[in-house]
This record gives sequence, structure tokens and C-alpha cells, in this order.
Amino acid sequence: KSWSFQSAQSIWGIPIAGSYSLYGGGGYLIAFDQNTINNIINEFEEHKWIDRQTRAVFVEFTIYCPNINHFAYVILLAEFLDTGGILPYSNIYPFNVHHPPGILGAYVQLCEVIGIIFTLVGVLYAIFIFGKKKWAALKDLWFVVDLSAVLVGICTASMLL
Repeated sequence: KSWSFQSAQSIWGIPIAGSYSLYGGGGYLIAFDQNTINNIINEFEEHKWIDRQTRAVFVEFTIYCPNINHFAYVILLAEFLDTGGILPYSNIYPFNVHHPPGILGAYVQLCEVIGIIFTLVGVLYAIFIFGKKKWAALKDLWFVVDLSAVLVGICTASMLL
């Protein structure tokens, strides 16, 4: 399926917002590895895939760093303007798929579960206090601190799940 158009639905693509436009998630795709990238670039030049009609070229890949057990999803984007200019865009999304092996991995999972439980208790506490005092609860400094901690906990839990 190299160099054939793929719809966003067929590849589970999501829209990506560049600096100039929003791109729908589909397009002409090619899978590459370290050995074939030079051949792909030569094919780009030979068949003139980048011309005045080209609006954007994406390079998306995932890399793995084994010494810290992390992955990174990288998006590189070059947006071609009508005036002939290019707007570069890049974003790196680090993530962790695997827990450390052995007792350390079990400890990490236990800490994550305890953190989620504390966050749920904090949500219930915030709902209870807010239901009791309504908007006046926001005048209490310690309630605002607790509410901030709960919101950070929710953000953290959403990244874990």
C-alpha cells in the first residue's frame, strides 16, 4: 500500500493541527526503516512528490530508549505556503508502556493504585464541600489548595489510564 492514498478511518488517523492549517489524518503513506530512508528520499525527488500542489509533508515515527524504558512518538511537519515558504512544526510525545520488571514494577503499580484511590477520595471530598458551601467554598484557601491537588491527580490518573 505504499504511495496509495489512505483515508483517516482506514489507518485510525486523527486530525493534526499545524501552524497554518488542520490536516485530516489521511494521506499518502509509506512505511520506512533506517535502511530504506535514503531510497525513499531519492524516490521523492525522482517522482517529484513535493511540488507547488503539496501542502504538507509529515514524518511520524516512534522511538524506544531501552536504558530508561521509554518510548517517544515524534511528529515532524513541513507546511508549504502559497507564497513558497515553509513552516516547520515538531512535537514529541514521550510515554511509558511497560512497568519495570520484578518487585519494582509491582511497587510502581501499587503506588499508582494508591494515587488513584487518593484522587477519588479527594473528588468526593471536593463534591461534598462544594455541595455544602456552594461558591463560598472557593473563598477558603485550603479548599482551593485541595481542589488544585485533586485536579492534578485527575490529570495524572488520565495519563496513566
